[in-house]
Amino acid sequence: MCFEDAIDLLSITVPFITAVLLAWINNRTSKKQIRTDALHKRFDEFYFPFYKKYISLNLYSKGCELSHMDLQIIGDFTFLCIDNMYLMDSNSQKYVPLLYTAYLNLIEVKSDISIVLDFEHPLLKDYDNIFNPLAKSVFEEYKDICNKLQLPKPAF
Repeated sequence: MCFEDAIDLLSITVPFITAVLLAWINNRTSKKQIRTDALHKRFDEFYFPFYKKYISLNLYSKGCELSHMDLQIIGDFTFLCIDNMYLMDSNSQKYVPLLYTAYLNLIEVKSDISIVLDFEHPLLKDYDNIFNPLAKSVFEEYKDICNKLQLPKPAF
């Protein structure tokens, strides 16, 4: 009798335990896939376009500042950050409102033909003083995402 009771108990508990384990494993796999998909979205929609634009404009070279570029290029960078702010880590997000304010000031300076534009103008410096730490923060996040996705890290 004892042996039959044990078999009856096992015939009920083994399928139940198996179902619970499979559900748990499936849930873990699903959560990991969601995290990976979110990282890919961040990478594809913000971090890689930012990196590509930064490299193509040679902004990594010493003395090459974004504020010295055409206003359209500055606007493209600014709005890339604004439009994708939700994809950034909080460390980079904190710079975006400041960047937009500096961009608006920059528009005013660059469009005022009465001002002889020199690269030492304080509002140009203000923009660069916000953009450069933002770019540094973005690249730290970019490296971290590349590491998590097992992608090659950027060259610098």
